[in-house]
Amino acid sequence: MLRGGPLGDNRFQLLPLVLGLLVSLLGLVSCSPVDSSKNISKSSVSAIVNGHSVSPQNPLRQSLVFLHVEYLNPQNQKIESSDCSGVLIQHGFLLTAAHCVQFAHFKSGELWFPALNYKESFTPSQIIPYEQSNSKTDSDHIEASKDIALIKRKLANPQGSFPLSLAAFSLPTSFKFAALGYGETTGLITQKAQHENILRQTTLETSNYDSQKPLFEVYQKKQGVCFGDSGGPAIVNFQGQYYIVGLAISVLFDPRKGFNPGYDRCLEASLYINTFYFQNWIQKQIRP
Repeated sequence: MLRGGPLGDNRFQLLPLVLGLLVSLLGLVSCSPVDSSKNISKSSVSAIVNGHSVSPQNPLRQSLVFLHVEYLNPQNQKIESSDCSGVLIQHGFLLTAAHCVQFAHFKSGELWFPALNYKESFTPSQIIPYEQSNSKTDSDHIEASKDIALIKRKLANPQGSFPLSLAAFSLPTSFKFAALGYGETTGLITQKAQHENILRQTTLETSNYDSQKPLFEVYQKKQGVCFGDSGGPAIVNFQGQYYIVGLAISVLFDPRKGFNPGYDRCLEASLYINTFYFQNWIQKQIRP
């Protein structure tokens, strides 16, 4: 899901974009009513707009997780679901976007390493959001600048998993990174939301990175993250090692065009959490 509300929710927040547009901030979560016959492991749709599937030889396949949460929508009293991405870090913790998992009426949660054919469940007691919410707060009320959470897993890491490290070094204002996730391949309003177990990636570039700010924007005119990619990491390769530098949380698009049949909402820009900014908080939470 992308921030601002589930796909199909019209309660979009407005945010100024450097482009000079008024854009809508829409969470990268892919949300839908629950289908009890759905088997995520047998889904066959692809992810990330104009990206490509991650090679079986790439160890990042053992780092990324698919997150599935079911919750009660208090507006219609129906059980709905949220599908996102996440990444395994040190000491068995998962890092993701808070709006993917922080629901006032949380019913059940499942995390899955598709490349390892491994699943486990999680509960609200295992979720550590950067900002604790009260019982009335739901995911669409989380501020973008605080949209980060950890999941404290109770079990040992699955065999073959590949925890990633957070970048603790400075980065330039402009740099390229690999964006990964289990989201959708199109932001067209005419396309029905579909969910997927194939990890895909693309290369993106930011030009306004500031280590002292919690967010950075990315222009994605030809390719980029989309619904379901929230919590998916931005990764750089430094001296042969992979490092996390951010988490996808939103797509930014022009709300005047958002419901045009031919307008792809995932091909304007996206918003990332800067994990370097939150490094002290993360290390404090995961310290053994």
